[in-house]
Amino acid sequence: MTVVIDAHNHLGGPDKGDGMTQTVGNLISRMDVAGIQKAVVFPFNDEDPGSSFSRSNDQVYSDVASNPDRLIGFGRLDPNQGDQAVAEARRCVVELGLSGIKLHPHAQKFAIDSMTVYSIAEWVAAVRPDIPIIFDNGKPTSPNKLIGDLAGAFPEITFILAHMRGGDFIEVTAAHDNIYIQTTGVLQVEVVQQCVDELGADRVMMGSDSPYHSMEDEVVKVESLQLSESEKQLIFSGTAKKVLKI
Repeated sequence: MTVVIDAHNHLGGPDKGDGMTQTVGNLISRMDVAGIQKAVVFPFNDEDPGSSFSRSNDQVYSDVASNPDRLIGFGRLDPNQGDQAVAEARRCVVELGLSGIKLHPHAQKFAIDSMTVYSIAEWVAAVRPDIPIIFDNGKPTSPNKLIGDLAGAFPEITFILAHMRGGDFIEVTAAHDNIYIQTTGVLQVEVVQQCVDELGADRVMMGSDSPYHSMEDEVVKVESLQLSESEKQLIFSGTAKKVLKI
């Protein structure tokens, strides 16, 4: 049986920008329909997230604790909150036991090369270099090159580009062995095919960005790639297992 891990999903809400929500029940129902065994989850850009997303991270922790065989939780941070964001990173990882960190420069309006982002990375590198940091990427506020610079400064940390966008995502990923990339939200199958052809399936993982995109469509997209079954299995779950240490 093909094991499928969806490495990009949102829980909670409503989102501050678009009002989107997703309950854990909604998510698991969608997983069951799509044949997905596990899903990585993190907060939306919530309207009431608490201090550096503390309230939202608590909800993700609770949902994961109730469904440990289906969900893998990441904490979300707001680097604009300085030392509090670093403290929340520690709380998420050490106290809540979450498995990664999500950073969204566009939604939280921070610079990737800010002092706080580098302080978060310094803490991860020193204490828990086994956990990945995922960036929303490829927008004017989140250029892939700056994520590459961060990856170069902290080669012991695994970084994930959430999307295949920004023009130079393949070049940046190829230049840094500690960067991986997700299929998330890419409508053109040929773009995913090119990315896998140039980087290798072991650098790519499936992500749907639910509830914004269909989990079923994401599975079909990976199935349609001109790859061997072993390469598809890497994208469906093998790469995520390596990155998440599961």
